[in-house]
Amino acid sequence: MDVHVQAQSPPIDVEMDDDDVTLQDVIAAFLGVNPTPSDEQIHTLAALLGLPFEDFEAAVYEMFTDYVDDPEGFVADETESMDIDDDGEADDPVEVLLVCFFAYHPDPTDVEIHQLAGLIDMNPEELEEALYAMLARAGDDYEAEEADATETATDPSEQETEFPSQSDQLHTP
Repeated sequence: MDVHVQAQSPPIDVEMDDDDVTLQDVIAAFLGVNPTPSDEQIHTLAALLGLPFEDFEAAVYEMFTDYVDDPEGFVADETESMDIDDDGEADDPVEVLLVCFFAYHPDPTDVEIHQLAGLIDMNPEELEEALYAMLARAGDDYEAEEADATETATDPSEQETEFPSQSDQLHTP
C-alpha cells in the first residue's frame, strides 16, 4: 500500500447538525463491519459516497490522528454514535453501517446498493432482507409510540383542562 500523507489536508465540510450522520460516522460504521479493509474496498466506499478518494483518505487520516491523540476519547465518541436506536446498547454493526450509509447517501442507485452489499460480504438479496427487517422493526416501533401517544391522549387523568381565555370571556352576549 503506497500511502502519501500531506502536511495539511484540504478541509472537508461534512459536518452537519448533531443529530445528522457525518462522513466520520460512515467510516467508523464501515470499520465496525470490516476492520481491515483493502485499498480497493476503501476506494469503493469513497466512490459510493460520491467523494474523491483523496478527500475520503484525508478524512480517514484525520480520524486516525484523533485516535492517536486521544484513544480513550475517540473510542467513547465513536461508540456513542453506534447506538442508532438510543437504547444504551451497541447495535449490530451491519445495521449501523446501513443506517449511516443511507442517511449520508439517501438515494443510491441499484448498482451502488449491489456494490455496498459486496463491501460487507452480503449478496444483494441478503442486504434487501436486512433492510426490510430494519424497516419493519422501525415501523413496529413507530406504531407502538403512536399507540402510547394515543392512549395518553385519551386517558382523562392525563388530559389538561382548558379554560376560556380573557378575550373569550369578554365576548359574552
